[in-house]
Amino acid sequence: MSFRSGGLEAILRWELARGNRVRDQGPWLPDCPLLVMLDRPFGRKHGGAVYEALNDPHYWQASYSDAATGEVLACGF
Repeated sequence: MSFRSGGLEAILRWELARGNRVRDQGPWLPDCPLLVMLDRPFGRKHGGAVYEALNDPHYWQASYSDAATGEVLACGF
């Protein structure tokens, strides 16, 4: 798995290096070619992408997205 978005890829690498794990990955219809879901909350605020705190247990706690690529990196609770 690899994001086309450099910002999302950098956030993902930082989170994995601190021990967070990928729970799931794949396209998320209708407009997201790649959604990566992490097991745990983000370890810190990151730059390089748009942050959103959803806080919906049916989906995820928070996410970073890149409008140019349509990709999303989300975290669980």
